[in-house]
Amino acid sequence: MGGLAGENNQNIDELNEARRLRYQAELLEQKAKVRARLVQLKEVSRDPDYNRYLEQMMKDLESGRATPQQVEREAQRSYDKYRQRMAQIEQRKRAAYVPVNPSVDRIFLPGQNLPGIQDPAAERGTSYQGNDGLKPMMESAGSTEGNAKQQKKNIEYKVGVHVFSMIGAIFVLMAFAIFGFYFLNGFVQGMGLYGGALLLVIVSRVFIRRQQEGKFYYKFWQVITGIGIGGLYAANLINYLALHTINGLVAMSITLVIAAGTLLVSRKSKSPVIRMIGLVGCYICFLPVQGIKTDLEFLMISVMLLFINIGSIFAEKRKEQSVADLFHLALNLIFTLIFMRVAWREEIAVIYRIIYVITSFTFVNILCRKKCTLGNTALFCAGCAVNGIYIFLLFLLGNFALEMGQPEMALFIHLTAKTLVISICAVIFLLWPKDNGRRWVELYYGVCAVLLLGAFSEYTLEIVISLLTVFVFTKLLAGQKEVIALDCIVVFWVGIRGFFLTDTWYCWLIAAALVLSAFKIKHMYLYHEMVITISILLICQSQFFFYLNKEYGLDRGWLYPASAGTLLVLFLLFNHLPGLKNKNQQVYNRINLVFMLLYYLGVWFCQNYILSSVMMVLGAATIVIVFRKRYSMDVSEKYLILAGFLTYFTLTGHYGSPVIVSIFLMVISLFCVGAGFRFSDKKERICGLVMAAFVCLKLVVYDFREVEAVYRMVVFFAVGVIALLISFIYVKLEKRINSVEETG
Repeated sequence: MGGLAGENNQNIDELNEARRLRYQAELLEQKAKVRARLVQLKEVSRDPDYNRYLEQMMKDLESGRATPQQVEREAQRSYDKYRQRMAQIEQRKRAAYVPVNPSVDRIFLPGQNLPGIQDPAAERGTSYQGNDGLKPMMESAGSTEGNAKQQKKNIEYKVGVHVFSMIGAIFVLMAFAIFGFYFLNGFVQGMGLYGGALLLVIVSRVFIRRQQEGKFYYKFWQVITGIGIGGLYAANLINYLALHTINGLVAMSITLVIAAGTLLVSRKSKSPVIRMIGLVGCYICFLPVQGIKTDLEFLMISVMLLFINIGSIFAEKRKEQSVADLFHLALNLIFTLIFMRVAWREEIAVIYRIIYVITSFTFVNILCRKKCTLGNTALFCAGCAVNGIYIFLLFLLGNFALEMGQPEMALFIHLTAKTLVISICAVIFLLWPKDNGRRWVELYYGVCAVLLLGAFSEYTLEIVISLLTVFVFTKLLAGQKEVIALDCIVVFWVGIRGFFLTDTWYCWLIAAALVLSAFKIKHMYLYHEMVITISILLICQSQFFFYLNKEYGLDRGWLYPASAGTLLVLFLLFNHLPGLKNKNQQVYNRINLVFMLLYYLGVWFCQNYILSSVMMVLGAATIVIVFRKRYSMDVSEKYLILAGFLTYFTLTGHYGSPVIVSIFLMVISLFCVGAGFRFSDKKERICGLVMAAFVCLKLVVYDFREVEAVYRMVVFFAVGVIALLISFIYVKLEKRINSVEETG
């Protein structure tokens, strides 16, 4: 009995444990369901307070302070309140003004339930309607004709509200800046500028607080706020540059305070007008400046504008403000060009002008990083174009400014600019997400800046180090698909620069780097092979003229065998590289062969039998090596082509005696006959016999009269021996054929 009771108790315990586990599983399932609904509500919500309330409910659910059923009921109740509040706000908006874009983001209104959240009234069999019975916004769009009329009306409102507000703000700020620069003098008046601009901001913000968002007056006072912020920037620079009531440190501090205030004001406002007008006011105050007295003032202006530009980027809550961002980008470019003109007129040191351009370059990089991570292709392309202009400005400043006439100063400026640009590009590159291909544009910027800044340096070593550093770094990253275009650009640039460095021995370092780069060809292999081939040919030719011809007096004709030999070596290199074994090299091989043919034909103009003999031997070896199936150059008449090539060089080799020509031709005839028997090619045998007969006729008709007796003896003996060899070959072949026939 005791054992039975113990077994019964054990079964009860197991049953209770199973019930407990099932309860926990159901509880977890309910929590997951409610948690998903809270996340869904948070995604839909536009109210920060409601978001915080949802987060608090999430914490109560996770901590166990509230059951899933309690949280679910509270979520439904709060969501109903949220919908009613949003419906009332939207109703006031629609009653007050015509929306600029009817197809705005959908707001859930009364009668519209969030997926997964059931309306309590719907559960009772009645449809839920708000107090005013407002229809959903998407249903109020109207017919197609109505939408077309609305769109035309929206364009009119955009021009009237936005364009003219911007024009008016710019003119007002220009008048404010001119007034400060030309008509004010003294500390009190300077401080009055601050007070007037600040008062304008305060008054506009007071009126904004009293107006409902979306009303016309709300937008108008946003414009006034932008004018006030622009006036603060202008007042600060007027006090620093014109009135001299504050020094550079104070001006910098005030600029940071204004930027911070603009950041706070802009984050509370959904309109980009404040940002745009504030930026215009900041830039426009430089236009009436008669002169910048010192380099330090220009440097302070550069740093202040950098802080202002970067601060304006982070001032907006919403990432999608393409129009405002493009406007900011264009404004920065236009005024950068203007400031460069002012700096050139005032003879500001080149290093400070370069720093200013680099600050603008930094701003564009940060803007693209923040706003172009996902989509926004137009802004990204515009940013790339603007940065390209800035790099071109660095190229002009780094090579053609007046201070560049001093090599030491030019070297210092080049190294400083390169270091700054590379550092900025490296930091921004690391800030981009690793899986975002757009981050590789920073590599393009850095490489272009390094190559262009020292393009015309007086120090050849600086050019060589820059070229080799960029070349090696690019080749190491050539496996990335985003670097394919950069790899093509760099190898072309290195090849061209190597040709222009042929007056020094550094060009051989460039040539060696080009040859070694063949082992790292990943993409566009035909392009790389052609660029490397042409570059090395140009370098070799220039070095030959510079050293062998000028230094050692060697005949220029030796350029032909040297170039043909170089082409043959490159041909074998590209066809035997491990990374290019599986590539179809037929196109490159044929182009390489055409280049060789040009050199072989050109040697005729040298009228030197030694060069012709060297080219004949080299060409024969080339034909034997090149025309193979492995190189996709297999031809059935290879040896017939070889015989024709040898015949051409024998006849055009500028040999002094016809005896030598006859002997060479007879040897070629013997070669044709032998090759014809070896490869069972009747055409080669017949060509050999015809050539032999021609040589014999030439001996009797021409050579016998033109040469002396000794040469007659030699040529007749040599030709006779070769003719006997041909006869012996045919006799042996006839004997073999007869034996085969008898056996058969």
